Amino acid sequence: SGSIRAVQNHLKKIAESLNASEKRDLMLACVEYKDHCDPVVISSEDFTPSVSKMKQYIDKWCATGGGDHPEAIASGLHAATKLSWRTDATKMLVLCADAPPHGVGAMGDNYPNGSPHGLDPLVIARDLSKKEVIIYTVGVNNPDQHTVSFLCTLSRMSGGRYLPLQEASTLPTILLGGAEEEIELAKFEKMMDE
Repeated sequence: SGSIRAVQNHLKKIAESLNASEKRDLMLACVEYKDHCDPVVISSEDFTPSVSKMKQYIDKWCATGGGDHPEAIASGLHAATKLSWRTDATKMLVLCADAPPHGVGAMGDNYPNGSPHGLDPLVIARDLSKKEVIIYTVGVNNPDQHTVSFLCTLSRMSGGRYLPLQEASTLPTILLGGAEEEIELAKFEKMMDE
């Protein structure tokens, strides 16, 4: 669909912009999530320094019908916890969504009690935040109020930010600014400990 292509293009531009910055130790990973009725719900590419490899992975994405409006966001976030995050790095996650997770009251939810695997996206986001992962969210394709509310909550929990896809071109600047701030805070904390 057109929205998946727009997301792909924005993510590839973000990767290129981050790579073009002065950051020498950039590592990228990606998790693609769909819905629980799809043949493949989750696929992922673990951290790599190769922007071209990440772009090739992103280019393979395709939209499927899904069984209802909500998506397997909790499963996607859970998969992100399994990536090989470095403990000594500034860690950021960008979640793009055009629908809310299951269990937040959206119309036509085939899993109104949440993930069929018992995963709670807010608990997972809190765990990621404890590991110092800052979550930035992007609303795709004019998301409904359930989606926007969820994405804003997720971002706020970790000190991140919500953006509509139309503003996603500003995300590299925001991510780089956030990374610089985290690096300076770490330096300050180290200095205070000495």
